[in-house]
Amino acid sequence: MAGWIDSILEKKQILFSKHYFYYFVFSILSLVLVMNFFSPGYILTLDMIFTPDTFRISDPFYGLGNQYSTLPIYAFLDFLGIFFSNEIIQKLLFFLVFFVSGVSMYKLCPEEWGIGRYFAGFLYMINPFIYVRFLAGHWLILLSYAVSPIVIKSFMDFFEFPSPSSFSAKRSLYVAFLITVVFFIETHTPFLLLIVFGIFYILKILESGKNAQKVIGISKGSLLIGLFLLLLNSYWLVPSFTGNNTLLGEITSSDLYTFTTKHDINFNTLFTTASMYGFWRGGYLYAKDLLPYWYLFFIFILFLAVHGFTLNYRHPKHGVYVRAFGIVAVLSALLAAGISGPFGSVFEFLFNNVFFFKGFREPQKFVALLVMAYAYLGGLGVAELEKIAKTKSPGSNAYNVYNKFAALLLIVLAISTPFIYSFTIFDGFQGQLKTADYPKDWYAVNDYLNEDKQDFNILFMPWHLYMDFKWLPTPQKRIANPASTFFDKPVIQGENMELGRSIVLLRTRLQGTLSSCYGRKIK
Repeated sequence: MAGWIDSILEKKQILFSKHYFYYFVFSILSLVLVMNFFSPGYILTLDMIFTPDTFRISDPFYGLGNQYSTLPIYAFLDFLGIFFSNEIIQKLLFFLVFFVSGVSMYKLCPEEWGIGRYFAGFLYMINPFIYVRFLAGHWLILLSYAVSPIVIKSFMDFFEFPSPSSFSAKRSLYVAFLITVVFFIETHTPFLLLIVFGIFYILKILESGKNAQKVIGISKGSLLIGLFLLLLNSYWLVPSFTGNNTLLGEITSSDLYTFTTKHDINFNTLFTTASMYGFWRGGYLYAKDLLPYWYLFFIFILFLAVHGFTLNYRHPKHGVYVRAFGIVAVLSALLAAGISGPFGSVFEFLFNNVFFFKGFREPQKFVALLVMAYAYLGGLGVAELEKIAKTKSPGSNAYNVYNKFAALLLIVLAISTPFIYSFTIFDGFQGQLKTADYPKDWYAVNDYLNEDKQDFNILFMPWHLYMDFKWLPTPQKRIANPASTFFDKPVIQGENMELGRSIVLLRTRLQGTLSSCYGRKIK
């Protein structure tokens, strides 16, 4: 009995020790954020459609679907479905997005930053970007967002350990593998990470100066990363670029206007994206809609980031990454504004001439990098305030006491700011996300269709990709049509968003589908 108690006390001591306490903090906070979703049912929102058989892997495995790079994660979740229901898997994913976001950002920051690491973790897991992506159901983007700081940390290790001039195939393979893992999850985020890698590379080369050995070592390792990336991702790159119908081929300049960044009514597009807002779709309730003078909290976050940058951009150890994240912040804010920003023509040129920019027809995705830059630089700013608060100066004159007290107040405000700036993320996103199950009629129809053992397809009408379902308990009733993953039989359904030119494609596809079914041309 005594040994059992001693074991518990030992584990408790480890948990609350300096080196592990942050796991406890971020796990408790993550549980608080998802506690409203513990009731039975699925969380159904715009692009997040979970059903009893969501991860049906057979079609994409045989080339009948378009989950190219994400095939591994769908296969893993399909396997996980053997042991757990998709209801549990979905809620576990929610928890992991928050938990991994906080922990990974915390660990990206150096240990000597102290409480600044907590600010970085809190801001990265609670902000307007992650908030609206949950509401829009972009769970794959959120998962890749959560692990991104881990990849960034591998970039830093690549350039610093054991020596940038030493050529190491293992380090290159490790970096390429982590980027590939993000490709397993989602396709857009790896390109954002490669932009960061490119900025790191340029600054490290400039820092190396005339040290030819160092430049050659870094360049060789970087080239090897590219080679490993091509090999590790060939399973989806080959079919993506050799197939007759690719997703990028269907994206045109008109999509830029459909998914353009939406600015706040009182501010321009650049300020909106800089404040981590700007998602193209309306109808969501944000903290800024309820919080008076919300922009003051953003200005404080910006102050912390600038404060951290100005005091450390020449730091002998971290300076190069401080400068890099400063560039990332400015670049991502400008790119996130898209064609509505001050450099709209530049963005449109990149969209039309750089192949991967086609995937950023909705440019607000660049805000993910901006949040990371704010978290990193802001964490450094809080660390600088902590230095002032801990300074031991001779004597106790009023000026020193005032400085320390002011620094302490700013630290408390800094730690509180992410929670205030995005307070609507609590209480089930202010009731905008709720659990729900499919109507009993859906289950009954599925059972009825399964009684027929013949091979046949189901035509699901109305012919829309996105539809309003009145049985949803959430304010937003429009979600992607879940029929193809809910019903066990193959489903023929609308696959088009019906925006602009899409309506023409919709009509063409519907005619083609019906013609193939009936064996004659349908007009």
